[in-house]
Amino acid sequence: MKFEEAVKIILTYEGGYAFDSQDPGGETRFGISKRQYPDLDIKNLTESEAIEIYRRDYWAPIKPLLLPERLRLCVFDCAVNQGVTRAIRILQGSVGAKQDGVLGPMTIDAVRSMPEKEVLKSMCELRLIHYAKLPHFPRFGAGWCRRLIDIVIRSL
Repeated sequence: MKFEEAVKIILTYEGGYAFDSQDPGGETRFGISKRQYPDLDIKNLTESEAIEIYRRDYWAPIKPLLLPERLRLCVFDCAVNQGVTRAIRILQGSVGAKQDGVLGPMTIDAVRSMPEKEVLKSMCELRLIHYAKLPHFPRFGAGWCRRLIDIVIRSL
């Protein structure tokens, strides 16, 4: 999967402007949060600007071209929704690699040594476990779970 296709899917979940007082990200637009980008004018952020942030800060750090095709969307979505470092740690945990949050050659080798569907299944489980531990799971958990199921189905 290429970035343009993946970000289009992500924007179906992250579109529009929101300012939910219970959302730890605070003010968001296209999924870009004031908490992550305190100097950014979130309310006036354009979709094009958001896409470039996704490319630079979420897609590039997960080194998608080194990952098997089926895993790219799931790892990218995890990076967007749960953070880049956590996404890499979840991927590492899924393949039995050291969970240091660094996507290096040992992690890539471990990923490539396992069937993609097995890695997807394990990532899904680890993501769900992480979500369930969050204090705001009762408010946002159902949406996160629906999103995760859709992402996994799209990746099969």
